Amino acid sequence: MTPILKILSCTLAFGVFSLLQAEQSKAMTQAQSDSLGEKVVKFIKKTSDGNVKEMLVKKIVPLDDGWYGVVVDLKIKNQEGEVEQVKDLFLTNGKFVTNNLLELEGTKNYRATTIAAESNTASETHDASFYNKNNLIFGTQSGVNKIVIFSDPLCEFCLKLLPKIYDNIKNKKDVAVYYYPLPLESLHPTSKDIIKAMEIVKFVKKDSTLEWRLYQALSTKKEFLQMAKDGNIVGLMKKVFNVDIEKESITKIKSSVEYDIGKANELNINGTPVVYINGKLDLEKEAIFKLK
Repeated sequence: MTPILKILSCTLAFGVFSLLQAEQSKAMTQAQSDSLGEKVVKFIKKTSDGNVKEMLVKKIVPLDDGWYGVVVDLKIKNQEGEVEQVKDLFLTNGKFVTNNLLELEGTKNYRATTIAAESNTASETHDASFYNKNNLIFGTQSGVNKIVIFSDPLCEFCLKLLPKIYDNIKNKKDVAVYYYPLPLESLHPTSKDIIKAMEIVKFVKKDSTLEWRLYQALSTKKEFLQMAKDGNIVGLMKKVFNVDIEKESITKIKSSVEYDIGKANELNINGTPVVYINGKLDLEKEAIFKLK
């Protein structure tokens, strides 16, 4: 860790520090945004012990409850005396600043939300072509609330999110969930084979909803997750679904995964999970838990 990050991490580890007068409104004018950025920069200078050489506020992300995420590019002097560029973020409500903020009773993680918003390139909306019956894994085409999910079966956040989504919607009647598997092969080299193997299992079982069981299994059984990461896909399908498949069949199957990847590209999606509700991006993955 670089000196400035060490200093700021140590400083912030003891609590949330006073910064400036609180901003009550989530919406900000450009002048307010500039002012907030300037005051965060002053705070960094004050706590950096002179190691920060340049600073640039890249983005200010409005959060809930009067908080904002401030993404900053920093040029700092490291322990070897060399200047390097790093990116960091700070959370502030105008009066206090911290580097992480979690909701005591709930699921909000403002640091994670800021990171997602800063790196997000996904389109804000999508059209009705994404309500493809071949991607339906819960409910019916006539469901009033339509949810579209892009997910990699080995994505850590996806493994936490999808079982929670299922628990939340499993007793709801007017919900339709469309699942688009999106293998992030640079991060998870075996994901694509898992997706293709799942197509075979769903065909054998005549059940289009088995993704929920897969995510539940991978998120609760370390043995299964390790098999998936090691590429033992045949063994994984046998263990989880009691279906025998041949390794060659995974290679040869005419898979729909390329179609799903194409649909992700249409929305400029470059990471997972991504969730849409009734055609609108649920960036913070919270609206989905408020469906009635």
